[in-house]
Amino acid sequence: MMTLREIREELDAVDDAIVELLVRRFRLLEEVVEAKRRELAAPHDPAREKAILSRVDEYMRARSVPLQWRESIVGVLGEVVVRGRRFVEAGLASSSRR
Repeated sequence: MMTLREIREELDAVDDAIVELLVRRFRLLEEVVEAKRRELAAPHDPAREKAILSRVDEYMRARSVPLQWRESIVGVLGEVVVRGRRFVEAGLASSSRR
């Protein structure tokens, strides 16, 4: 059985991995800004946002993740998606002012 200190160290490692994945996601969002600019795509795609969260929920269901965890994780990811949308919208807005 792990000690509290060991558990916290493991949580720190998980947090670091989450940060790295979020950085990767935002780098990809920079590419989304460029692609939307080139393709004259709408800055906000509600259907895409809904599909992301639905896909993640299905992914977790298939892996028997408990409902309470799924709800929490989808909530957190929903916030990431909203902040990503704001990032893309800001990027498109700043490029249209150039």
